Amino acid sequence: MTALRRRRTGARIDPTCTFSQHFRLPAGSLMAMAAKRGPVLTYTGNGGTSMIWDENATLVSTINNQPRFDHDPVTGAALGLLIEEARTNLCLQSEDFSTTWTVTGPPVITTNSAVAPDGNTTADTLEDDDNGAWESVSQSFTVVNDSTSWVFSLYIKKDADTTRFPEIQIRFAGGTAIQTALQLNTSTGAINHRMGSGAVSVTDVGDYWRLVLSGSNNSTGNTTLEIWVFPAVTTVFGNIEAFATGSIIAWGAQLENAAFPTSYIKTTTAAVTRSVDVATVTLSNVPEFDETQGTFFVEGSVLALDPFQYLIFMNNGDSDTLDAHIILIDMDNHMRYLVTNTVDVADFHGGGSPSINTAFKVAVTYALNDFSGYFNGTAMGTDTSGAPPTSQTIIQLGNRYDAARALNGHIAQIKYWDVRKPNGFLQFITA
Repeated sequence: MTALRRRRTGARIDPTCTFSQHFRLPAGSLMAMAAKRGPVLTYTGNGGTSMIWDENATLVSTINNQPRFDHDPVTGAALGLLIEEARTNLCLQSEDFSTTWTVTGPPVITTNSAVAPDGNTTADTLEDDDNGAWESVSQSFTVVNDSTSWVFSLYIKKDADTTRFPEIQIRFAGGTAIQTALQLNTSTGAINHRMGSGAVSVTDVGDYWRLVLSGSNNSTGNTTLEIWVFPAVTTVFGNIEAFATGSIIAWGAQLENAAFPTSYIKTTTAAVTRSVDVATVTLSNVPEFDETQGTFFVEGSVLALDPFQYLIFMNNGDSDTLDAHIILIDMDNHMRYLVTNTVDVADFHGGGSPSINTAFKVAVTYALNDFSGYFNGTAMGTDTSGAPPTSQTIIQLGNRYDAARALNGHIAQIKYWDVRKPNGFLQFITA
């Protein structure tokens, strides 16, 4: 037993746990604060365009290469390290509806009339004051004639007004036109997908609702996409009528070329791209890392379910998946453990699927002819044939080598033991 292990045994700490990172930390914390045992992870991400919720439930930006320790937007509870794919907000003037936006009616726009989710007084009031016609703001974009997905999100302030209901829309034009529309009850948060197809949602973010509407083009010649905001489209929820009047407070408009939204990206006169979050650790720095046997534990959550979301990717540093340990959410939304050593050595998934914005726990273990995994206390599967890959050099959290498999969620903690822990232990720590 090494001196390191003797010291830990004397302190009543499991001496086989040589790597432990806890990411439920205050916003602005250094990555070193997460390292309870083992080396500090390396993190890269572009500050300024990257935002998180802090412990005061306020949306704040990060500085360059500062880990995004995110929080619940209502309670301020720590969620962990946010890992997202690169995204671009194509919507211009995301916080100012008085410029760039096309006005129809026009509505009365009062800029900087309320405190926004980021704590600044930059939210705008949009008022439909015409009881004979709809009033709105919109933006138009040139898009490719294909069938890709788009998602429009907008923060709308909560209020008690149930005499009018706002609506957001996505429209495709140029070929066979498509339109999808989503209404919001600003008092209760209820939504009505009034027309069209695509995923819709609303999220409680404290004083605001984040309204989300998605839609896909149809490859029929549509090369124009429009997003619309109607402050008062009806007096009867689910209907549409031109004589409705009233106002909303809106902020943070975002259009992304994807099926689901990511964290807010502020824009002014040009589209803005947020780079992918990258968190890695070099295995040569992990005390007593053992390629022949070991156990991993991860606690996390996801903001959306999308095919192939990686939690852990461990390999030999090559740009492939031929010699790797991978813990991921598969295309069927099940938790999966895949081990490759030129060919697939172990591959099983089961035990259920993660739920959006709900914490989950997964643990896997490996040894010669002995692989096992548990998800939320339920067995994922086992494999009794094959050897773990050798020459492992790096672990990437929440993605893989090419940044093409982002978790789009949070990692609350990760642990590694340099032994093959028994299945009962895996079940216990994930229950």
